[in-house]
Amino acid sequence: MSRIPSTPSTRRLVHHAQAEDATDEQSCATYRVFRGRFAEDLAEQAPDVYATLRAQEELVVGVLEAQARAKEEKGRAPQKQKKLREALGALRTPSLVVERGVPCPLDPDVQISGLHAPSSSPTMFKSALTPSLVGFTVKRPQTVAPPQTPPPPPPRKRAPSTDGGFFDALRDAAFGDKPKPPTAPDEPTTTKPYRVIVKHGDDLRQDQVVLQFVLLMDLLLKRVNLDMRLTCYGALATGASSGVVQFVEDSRAVSDILADNQGSILNYLRAHNPDTAAPDGVSAVAIDSFTKSCAGYCVITYLLGVGDRRGCSAEIKSLVTSRSV
Repeated sequence: MSRIPSTPSTRRLVHHAQAEDATDEQSCATYRVFRGRFAEDLAEQAPDVYATLRAQEELVVGVLEAQARAKEEKGRAPQKQKKLREALGALRTPSLVVERGVPCPLDPDVQISGLHAPSSSPTMFKSALTPSLVGFTVKRPQTVAPPQTPPPPPPRKRAPSTDGGFFDALRDAAFGDKPKPPTAPDEPTTTKPYRVIVKHGDDLRQDQVVLQFVLLMDLLLKRVNLDMRLTCYGALATGASSGVVQFVEDSRAVSDILADNQGSILNYLRAHNPDTAAPDGVSAVAIDSFTKSCAGYCVITYLLGVGDRRGCSAEIKSLVTSRSV
């Protein structure tokens, strides 16, 4: 237990990984013992972190249970959506979540303080597994000056890397423990909810591993100065048949784009990235981002053996100046 890194994001991954594998009958007993010991050590050595993870887990479990009840509701998607909103509206948010906020399950750098408009905002998709789109309220950072505290101890020195810092970059991307530049005091804070796709009855463990491989390949390509403009979003399996996936904002399915733009993706890119001086009236940066991301994902999904990439399951962001598909 003492070898587990002390960063909040690493503890979060270990905590959810135990819950994820505890439903596997073959290793159920082993993981239950490990989970119990991990919880005991965490409660003793870092009670604040333990309380935060418990509150986060209670909130996520409540959302998953509401999703499961809505999925079992008889009728079409509108009836299931109504049931989902009723269940989420009646959900009790832990007091610690409301008062202090907890790290988002998919991104520990984002603090959430509950559900965003649970009685009116969540929606259910029209598909066989009827996943739902649920938003978390993002907690605004404190504007008051923090009290004077002693300076933190200097970071532990790491052995020099012989691989050009690749594994350091991979660690930072996976666990998020790389310090971020401070936010300017006059920079406005966003009030947009952090939205996730909640799935019940779907095993996301394979999806989670595949997305980690996509992140790894993206880092390998960037190591040789080849940025393919990939959008690496997160997925977290909370069990053998449940989990959450990060919702990529400002994106639309290719099938919807073709239906609304006379069967042309170029028309869609032109509408959102216009440039009258460029060929076809589309920004050269947008064309470059779209082309590179398509090429990158074609190669990566082929190597990983990813199927089910139809027009309704592949999406394009409206503004593709930096990242696209």
